[in-house]
Amino acid sequence: MNTYKIADIVVAIDVKYGLLEGRAQPYLYNGKEKPVAQISVPDEVMEKARIKFEGLGDAELEYLLCGAMFYDVLHDYDGLMLHSSAVALDGRAYLFSANSGVGKSTHTALWLKAFPNAVILNDDKPAIRAVGGNLIVYGTPFSGKHDISVNRGYLLGGICFLSRGNENRIEEISVKEALPLFLAQSDGMKKEERVIKRLNVTDKVLSKARLYKMKCNMDISAAYTSYEKMKTAMPVTLSQLLPAIEEMLLNDMEVTFNTNGSSMLPLLRSGDSVTVKKAQAYKKGDVVLFKRDDEGFVLHRIVKIKGDTVYTEGDSLLTRDEPFEKERIIGKAVAFFRKGKKIKISDFKYKVYMLCYVSVFGKALRKIKRKIKRQ
Repeated sequence: MNTYKIADIVVAIDVKYGLLEGRAQPYLYNGKEKPVAQISVPDEVMEKARIKFEGLGDAELEYLLCGAMFYDVLHDYDGLMLHSSAVALDGRAYLFSANSGVGKSTHTALWLKAFPNAVILNDDKPAIRAVGGNLIVYGTPFSGKHDISVNRGYLLGGICFLSRGNENRIEEISVKEALPLFLAQSDGMKKEERVIKRLNVTDKVLSKARLYKMKCNMDISAAYTSYEKMKTAMPVTLSQLLPAIEEMLLNDMEVTFNTNGSSMLPLLRSGDSVTVKKAQAYKKGDVVLFKRDDEGFVLHRIVKIKGDTVYTEGDSLLTRDEPFEKERIIGKAVAFFRKGKKIKISDFKYKVYMLCYVSVFGKALRKIKRKIKRQ
């Protein structure tokens, strides 16, 4: 059996055919966590499936059956999979669900055209889990006929149920209105205890999620309409997200979130986004996310490391933070987003910034500039 980490859950899957093996490859796991479940398709189950789905081959049947078995495991970890296409942008995932043929994949493809930094997280069966009081959306290997998915997790921005229309209209809906639409796209095992479990998880998801319905055409304007409506309806502060962010980083996942404050100007303005990931080692010059004594978090740059003691400073500041132990660092910034444009730490533009602003020369110029302003 191979070991995989899907939706932050470690499972062992007995994969026999190339279809599932290829799609699950990005989810292979070599860490120390032990699998919480073993997924294998018994011969008698495969035989029944051959009769029920006579048009499908064994590779396709294994793919579907293993997906259903993982879905069952997911319920035990406050999660479920929703038949939808999930697109991620600026640190949040937006799910668009509909019956086959309505155009959910076409709609999220429009997001890729409209927003260069958007990415399809999963095009058929993304997983949603309640983690640390928040809802996280994950890519899974169970990604439909086009096999579009990435092994990442994002905070949920909203769930939208699509239908066709000549004009683009989107509105927020109640849990009562969303429930039958949601259940129709999140089918699971029929055993009574599993149905009850699924309903309990559904309640956790719907009670926290922003829910919408939308009539849309297939013009790129549909992407702008849905994004503008859904992005403005998220009154979540960074302090509310910190437990989920910490857990995701500790599990080797990238996290993108909006920043607050001006201490990292001119690199980051309040409201800009940053992508953070756990690193094997940290060095002088890295922008790191670390935990303070009061359990809050700070995103500042390392200016000195002495043994296990780290010294940090905001780019716009001229005084250092209180030194702290290296073990308090939970991740480092690997990309920054300004006006929707992504800047990686490997980009030439970022290296120029480091040379002109963060270097000893740049810091000296900033001190001079401040002295002149005070006069």
